[in-house]
Amino acid sequence: MTKGNLFVEREESLVDLWLFIVVNTTILALLVNVLSLYYGNNDVAPNLFYIPVVISAYWSMPYFRGAGGWKEAVLAGWSLSGIFTLASGQAFTPIVTPNTDLNADGNNRNDIAPGFARNSQTYPMLMSWDPRITKDIPIGPVNLQLIAEAFNILNRSNVTGVTTTYWRVGAGQTLTPVTTYGFPTLSSGPRIIQLAAKVIF
Repeated sequence: MTKGNLFVEREESLVDLWLFIVVNTTILALLVNVLSLYYGNNDVAPNLFYIPVVISAYWSMPYFRGAGGWKEAVLAGWSLSGIFTLASGQAFTPIVTPNTDLNADGNNRNDIAPGFARNSQTYPMLMSWDPRITKDIPIGPVNLQLIAEAFNILNRSNVTGVTTTYWRVGAGQTLTPVTTYGFPTLSSGPRIIQLAAKVIF
């Protein structure tokens, strides 16, 4: 499925604050899917529901700049930023036991489970928040930047893979439901927190 990007940027009265929003659109995919529906092939249509939204923000705090003394050293030079991602679950197709050719088309790798259509099921919703805080410390001609950041700070289990085999094919082409169908097999990972330091010169 072909995707485009729509960028929206908002200017604030405070030059130290910016907000950047990226919406993964499916304009070309929409056209392709509408044509597919018109010509009687709706296999790809459910992909339309997977539209990620990514919001990133950065704020360089203007407070205590030029205050001098300990106030500027401790309270100035801070900035906050982060990335928030939200997406509906990506579509997947229930299948039968691999190496089974129910429809006798010569391909035993892509048979859709009876009772389902292609891309008719979806993973759970994906949501992730990755905040970051930095402190700039001028040291002579260089700038020391201390960084604390987290990935998936809410520790949400964002599923990126499940057991897609719905039917197990037995002797005589008998179909038996797979009890582990839909169980998560992959995720985007747990919460990660890291500290770093960077020298800018």
